[in-house]
Amino acid sequence: MICSLDFCNKEVIAKQVCKGHYSQLRAGQPFAPLRSPSDTLKNHICLVSDCQAVAKTKRLCRHHYDKKRRAEKAKPKVFKPTVCYGPACDRKPVAKGLCNSHWAQLSRHGELRQIVTNETILQRFNKNIQEDENGCWRWIGAGSGKNYVAETGEGGYGQLRYAGKSYMAHRWSYEHYNKITLHKEDTLDHLCRVTRCCNPEHLEIVSRSENVKRKHLYEQLRSENKRMRLFITSLGYEPNVILGGDYYPDLSSL
Repeated sequence: MICSLDFCNKEVIAKQVCKGHYSQLRAGQPFAPLRSPSDTLKNHICLVSDCQAVAKTKRLCRHHYDKKRRAEKAKPKVFKPTVCYGPACDRKPVAKGLCNSHWAQLSRHGELRQIVTNETILQRFNKNIQEDENGCWRWIGAGSGKNYVAETGEGGYGQLRYAGKSYMAHRWSYEHYNKITLHKEDTLDHLCRVTRCCNPEHLEIVSRSENVKRKHLYEQLRSENKRMRLFITSLGYEPNVILGGDYYPDLSSL
């Protein structure tokens, strides 16, 4: 049985129309002549001259289509310098072929000059140290850590930068004055409880779990100490006289 439409001579499959027109009917489209096989892509030849292969995608055969995609994906190799191109500089580049120092210099002044550093790392360290009445070597330079506040320079840990490298100030101090090398798993505990302190006498190598345990214990003792001071004050006495000053427990002996 032939399709009921005048312009179609294909075999009927349902609703007195052929398969193609039945699809048009289900899609809610008006009946229209179906495309002949000669109008489909499968009978087209590859557009590339001297190629007689059947076109598969975008009027190209499989070989030439893959070749075109590879050419589009291929990017020219960008030269990456291994050293800073600033004047008389052999540091590692970090941005636009410049090291940290020359990049900052170009951003601030718009020109590149030779960077001359006459001070040693120890002089740089001492320049950022300020000793207080408790013997703490407080770091007044840049810092890091989740508790560091850049606006006030308080909290966190000291950050020592020298010759394009960055060091934790308290770890560098402990290594320098004790003539040892710390491993990554070594944890330094601040016995004075001042994280920006770099005095090696106020530092002790402990395990990470021991460091956390001491931190919680110190917080508990400090809370108890505050409660005791308030109690002594309520009796009419001076806490500093009774306790002998601003008392903090020596956790190194616990």
